[in-house]
Order: sequence, then C-alpha cells, then structure tokens
Amino acid sequence: MGNVLVITEHMKGEFQDISFEMLGQARKLAAGGSCSALV
Repeated sequence: MGNVLVITEHMKGEFQDISFEMLGQARKLAAGGSCSALV
C-alpha cells in the first residue's frame, strides 16, 4: 500500500496510550510501505 505518518505528542515525557494504538493501526495500513511517527 502506501506510507503512513502518525503525528503524536508526549506530556511530561510520556506518550498517551492512543499514540501506540494509532501506530499499531498505521503499521497495518502501511502494509509494505513505511510507518513513521512525528513527535
């Protein structure tokens, strides 16, 4: 498929659970492409 970029943020040095959920789904969507995170 294509490449996926997830934009996420952290609060006091910790990521929210939703960030990891979004990255997991992004890996599925990328399927052969790359999955990247922008913090």
